Amino acid sequence: MTTFVELPVEFDGATLKERIYAGMEERFPGWKRNPNSPESAIIDELVDRLCVPLGQLTADVAAELFYKYGEKIVQVQPIAATPATVKSTWVIVDADAYEIKAGTQVLVATSGNTGEGFRVVNAVEVPAGSTETAAGEVLLEAIEPGTAANDLSGEGKPEDTLNFVASIALVGESSGGEEAEDVTTYLNRLAETMETLAPRPIIPRDVEILARNVPGVFRALALDLFDPETDDPDDPETWTSERTVSIATCDAAGEPCSVPVKEALVADLEAKREANFRFFAIDPSYTIIAIQFQIVARDGFDQATEEGNAAAALEGFLEPIAFGMPDPEDPRGWNHEIIVRHQDLVTVLNNLPGVDHYTELKVGKEGGALEEKDVPLEGAAPLTKPGKIEVGP
Repeated sequence: MTTFVELPVEFDGATLKERIYAGMEERFPGWKRNPNSPESAIIDELVDRLCVPLGQLTADVAAELFYKYGEKIVQVQPIAATPATVKSTWVIVDADAYEIKAGTQVLVATSGNTGEGFRVVNAVEVPAGSTETAAGEVLLEAIEPGTAANDLSGEGKPEDTLNFVASIALVGESSGGEEAEDVTTYLNRLAETMETLAPRPIIPRDVEILARNVPGVFRALALDLFDPETDDPDDPETWTSERTVSIATCDAAGEPCSVPVKEALVADLEAKREANFRFFAIDPSYTIIAIQFQIVARDGFDQATEEGNAAAALEGFLEPIAFGMPDPEDPRGWNHEIIVRHQDLVTVLNNLPGVDHYTELKVGKEGGALEEKDVPLEGAAPLTKPGKIEVGP
């Protein structure tokens, strides 16, 4: 993982004072430091009030310069906060024709009398004879970007006066909202992006780095030579399409990126590509994994508690936002893993501080047989989701 390296600027005011005092004694024979003398007072004030603050400022200058260089010269923009979205179904009071206008505001309750404001992204026509929209047809977007409007479900209420609306039902939970990128994260991403200067997607690593610069993309996996329109996603031997790269992406929750995000990704790569390169934005495939296990807790640890910790650790390993992560220090990294290895799951258990050892661990696809063996995954860019994880038998 490439990271921004800060200049090792160290400034010790006390050491500087000692050097100045020594210089005074050398230049002026017989002069001795007297804490109550005007000379000592002037030296102390200059160092404490001028030199030390300037030294501290110097340590921050490199980061500030690199930030501005990236933003203004390299044109790598800090990622702004993105709003959560959710699909909704609207029921109409009668069978007349109506238009749900873009920008119509809807309040979704959070708790008590509070709520998060959403707005309609695109206008939707409800034709005469219909009393509701198609399921999930009306896409809502949070008015305030960020994570506050994530994970909301239930019903919405129009904040505008819409006499023709009987009810608004959200389809699933709102998701996709992300906070603005902090300075440290931006500097690390800028350092990583500069590996590709000039920014041209030549090798898969270039494509992944550039893809992660697109707002809404958290993880990206580039599949060289894979054409999703002609090649078998489960057989890399068929991936022979020259100058073709498919990019699988997911958001910060491990879920597929939205269509607008994928369209923006392809447009960005095509604008920077060499001649005749082709890019496809694809979704990950998800396999739900079930596990049955038994462990023995260490002396002094509660067996039931450690079984719960073990189940939580296995679930965390299988979460789509974590599976294939090459390094905990690089949560946006994505190795192309096509197998859930039995030994990796055993390692998860054995690394828990309260677990002495495991006695059984069976794994398989949800609904299928559980065995002590590796589980192959399906799809060109597979991720996992935790299914039923229990102590057994």
